[in-house]
Amino acid sequence: MLKMRRAAYSTAAKVDPRFFFDAAPGTLLPAQKSRVLFGRMQSEQLTVLAPTLMSKVLLVRDRDSGADKRSQYAQFLLQKANIPCFMLTLQRDCATIDSINYGRDYARRVGANGVVAFGGGNVMDTSRAIAALMFNEGNAEDLAAGPLPLAQNVAPLIVMPTVAGCGSELSTEALVLDEGAEAKLSFTKTPIVADAVIIDPLLTCIESFLANQGNPKVDELCLNGIRAAAEALATPLQDGKIHLNDIGFRDRLSYASLCSSLVSLSTGFGAAHSLGIGVGGLSDSPHMQVCAAFIPLVITRYQTILADNQGDDHFDKLKMRLDAVQNILHVVTKFKTATLSDWFTQVGCRLNIPDAHQLGFDDSLVQTIVDRATDRLEDCGNGASQDVTSVFEKTDLDTIMQGAVVAPPSAPPTIPPATPSVPV
Repeated sequence: MLKMRRAAYSTAAKVDPRFFFDAAPGTLLPAQKSRVLFGRMQSEQLTVLAPTLMSKVLLVRDRDSGADKRSQYAQFLLQKANIPCFMLTLQRDCATIDSINYGRDYARRVGANGVVAFGGGNVMDTSRAIAALMFNEGNAEDLAAGPLPLAQNVAPLIVMPTVAGCGSELSTEALVLDEGAEAKLSFTKTPIVADAVIIDPLLTCIESFLANQGNPKVDELCLNGIRAAAEALATPLQDGKIHLNDIGFRDRLSYASLCSSLVSLSTGFGAAHSLGIGVGGLSDSPHMQVCAAFIPLVITRYQTILADNQGDDHFDKLKMRLDAVQNILHVVTKFKTATLSDWFTQVGCRLNIPDAHQLGFDDSLVQTIVDRATDRLEDCGNGASQDVTSVFEKTDLDTIMQGAVVAPPSAPPTIPPATPSVPV
């Protein structure tokens, strides 16, 4: 089966050179600490990389029905390198204190000296936390007293996303669910840096652009990511459905996700992510789905703030950035709306992505979510590698949450095709 799969991949269309590279730490962005291999069949490099870092592997995978078949490919690559691996399957759809302690104990019991994360965002969070604890004292529950210090080095770690679009490939933290407090917590203030991140689209950045201050490389990566995401969505928006087997779609979405993860190292995360963390533990909805649901309301709040501060040089420059994003999305996707928030709302409708109103937030949860999101937004700004000041305050997050619990007045109209006017 693996041979047939490899043959099918080898006959894929010619690869766009934008979507194939091997970047040493610091080459894509100064804040990049991990080696990044991106492109179709780059996953085969696991056979080359793993022996240089580890001799016995804890292989962490998702728990969905297809995880077993997907992980066979990683097992095959490790077997080629003569590296024994021991499988750890997630027990929940998020990283939890219990699962991290169990994974750490299991890794020690089998004698693993390295971790390979083969899955989505929850697998990556779990793997980072396990790698952080493998050679260090203490348990995950100590996190309740504050972020854990790491006296010893993090265990060797290779990250291989199988989900295109999670945006956390290069994150240096692990978000862990404290089930008792019904809250997501940052595992450690010590960066958990993967030795290598292998992104193979065959397996599998707007707020950073708005937050960036004077770093042209960050701007370039943000715009490249936004453009790649728009290219990925162009055909699905025309057809009204996403073709998951379209390799070009996966190339572009995976690259957009990588760009998002990269620039977040410099700018921190934005309001949509922070609200998603605020919701963590209070909802069973996946983090990515919650973030996507909040984007229209977040962009609406940006637009209101910019309109209220028209004439101020800082906010006028910020509006130019927002307009640039809207222009790229309009021209590349051929779908045009009156405002950027309308674009996200209507695209969500066309692709059947739930909005924040459909997530069923209760009024009684609003203050808790706002408090958590405010703390997260401040933490993200403090953890960024460059000075970042969000235009959002706690009152703005409260306004967004109030909008999430009030149903919209009517269904959004159908998106009309755009008429390209400016080349991208």
